[in-house]
Amino acid sequence: MRLFSVREIVAACLLAAGLAVVGCESKPNAQTSWSARVGTYTYSQALIDLGPPTTTTKLADGSTVARWAQSGHPTDNTFTFTSTAAAAASTNAPPAPEPGKRYLSLTFDANNVLSAWEKRY
Repeated sequence: MRLFSVREIVAACLLAAGLAVVGCESKPNAQTSWSARVGTYTYSQALIDLGPPTTTTKLADGSTVARWAQSGHPTDNTFTFTSTAAAAASTNAPPAPEPGKRYLSLTFDANNVLSAWEKRY
């Protein structure tokens, strides 16, 4: 039986820890800290993580408001973002929320970086 050196054991532990950290990164859910993502999260990342938004609105200042409808309960693992074909864009203001509907609304600046968010659960 071959004995492992201290260097090999340390390397294996570091590799395992690194994989564990990478594995912990997850797609957004009801507990996501959107405030922590302001200034770094991009529209492209949102499309990958959440799929196409239910509605998008292009504002006069070049920013984009994207809204995803939500289904499931925010405290369980079945809470998901549902996307449909994007609605026609406007240059005025974001669409008014529908009463009783749950959604996530992300505003991206002219450079497509998250600048504001709102959620209704």
